[in-house]
Amino acid sequence: TVKITGVEFERVKSNEVYSLTGERPIVVSGAGLSVEGQWLDGSKKHKIIVPIHNRGDLSEDIFTEVSLSVHIPTPELVQHLDARYGGQIIGRQDYNQNSRDRSILLQLPLKELINKDFIEVDLEFSEQVPTWIAHFKSMRIGVKPYLEYGRKTFTKELPEYVFVSGWQWQGSLGRWSIAEESKIEIPLSRVPDVDIKVSFELSAYLNKNLPVQEVDILVGGEVVKREVFASQDVRTVEIIAPKNLVINDLNGSPIIPVEFKLRHTAPNSDATSKFLGVRLSSIIAEEITVLRGSVNADNKSETQTDVPTQQ
Repeated sequence: TVKITGVEFERVKSNEVYSLTGERPIVVSGAGLSVEGQWLDGSKKHKIIVPIHNRGDLSEDIFTEVSLSVHIPTPELVQHLDARYGGQIIGRQDYNQNSRDRSILLQLPLKELINKDFIEVDLEFSEQVPTWIAHFKSMRIGVKPYLEYGRKTFTKELPEYVFVSGWQWQGSLGRWSIAEESKIEIPLSRVPDVDIKVSFELSAYLNKNLPVQEVDILVGGEVVKREVFASQDVRTVEIIAPKNLVINDLNGSPIIPVEFKLRHTAPNSDATSKFLGVRLSSIIAEEITVLRGSVNADNKSETQTDVPTQQ
């Protein structure tokens, strides 16, 4: 037997189930064992076991984040990953050469979790590759899948899948961009009826070779703001994301696609990357409400029209 978080699983064949220490999941079939995580071989189909915690107190679906590094052997290859439970798709993600280190969010249905210690989730990749297909890195159970409107959310609270490409790991004060173009997808709790004001807490990396940094911020591929940094002080940068640029991700959830594009680069002293760009510490998303003018009996406007306020 293999024991994980107090749950015992029957081993059918010794070469079909591999385990790691601690609370990491076991991967069933097609997996090799490594020191840092598990390598999935080049076949398209794999199975993971997701432990269920506090199952007696569940009141809603559980969102679990599975972090993967997917092997992209050729520049043109795009790997599409479907996660299924009981034949139903509970998570989707795409991987390419620019976004190979991404997590996939699994929505585990509440009705299937009652009185269960674990569930088996099928992972199916679109393309078979030689050698290995992915490095299984970690699993987080019970993540919050979206930002709450009006609430300041720190990057350490955000799921990894928000950071699409061009970002370093989470640090004590935030997360650094490490590419000329760094992308995030801001998950929303619902589709907005109005435009969204997004506030970023940002600072820029500067040195003697780079005394000023300019950053273009794009939403849906359109430049909405250019910010100039002449100091490394933390500042709040606000943009307006038009509601028509809010799109659905592969799981059908609303997101704001945002890109930070550096206009200048210079080497830094940090050997972990070629250069640093901006450090993102927190995000606030707020709906913008427009007050319409009321009309009196003489058809004269009594209030100012189109005054934006934050809800």
